Amino acid sequence: MKISPTNCMIIPIPYGMDQSRRITRPQISQLAPFYIFTDPSTVLTGNSALQPAIVNAARLDYGFKAWRVTVSYSLEEGSMSWIPVIDQQRNRQVNTIQNMDHSKVLNLSLYMPLKLTSWWETTNNLFVNDTETNLNLQGNDIQLRGVNYGFNVSSTFKLPEGFVLELSGNYNSPQNWGVISWNATGDMHMGVQKDLGSTWGKLRFNASNLLLTNDWYGTTRQPDNNLMVDLSMKFSERVFMLTWSNTFGNDKVKASRTRQTGASEERNRL
Repeated sequence: MKISPTNCMIIPIPYGMDQSRRITRPQISQLAPFYIFTDPSTVLTGNSALQPAIVNAARLDYGFKAWRVTVSYSLEEGSMSWIPVIDQQRNRQVNTIQNMDHSKVLNLSLYMPLKLTSWWETTNNLFVNDTETNLNLQGNDIQLRGVNYGFNVSSTFKLPEGFVLELSGNYNSPQNWGVISWNATGDMHMGVQKDLGSTWGKLRFNASNLLLTNDWYGTTRQPDNNLMVDLSMKFSERVFMLTWSNTFGNDKVKASRTRQTGASEERNRL
């Protein structure tokens, strides 16, 4: 009997799959019956009758070197969202968080780190969402669908003389949260760090919201439910921070202080 040799090469495929089911419980701040008057006819309040949401999700990951592609799908029953309601008797708009019927999200995301040169590295996150929201508002069934996308990019530049420059930015296309349609948002940040050596530590300068675009503007257009609302959320202006950090003391003494005994490890498990 003659046996022919066989050449076989096994290539591992770096993928992952998981399925989960979890409960999203309301926060105390969402349940508390507080009242915040933003103007004489607009009130922000909690909802003590808010119920937990059940999320069924599935995810598929595929990796190639440092890159990773993820496809996920989630179905959330009783999803929670802030919804404006008109109190016609008091002529008042009440913004409160409520349970919706269900929401569906199909997500495609890409994580893509790149080392362009010996002194320039960048990390890129891109995503696309296909969303569907179903809810009952004042006796009327509403279905909202939409596609939104965005990215988050961060670059690190290693400069001479111990300097490191970091630039980061993000963008989110228009999207729906409940019955509120939000405009596109984006932001840009910058940081410069100087390594002063092992004796003097590090000096860092940060600047955030460089383009003054970290504000939210939204609308609700539901004429059948007497809802014609314009919303805006304005955050801080440009923020500049200068920090200096250094390590003092004996490294050996610090290492002994962080040493854990068996009893302390058991306590951490509780």
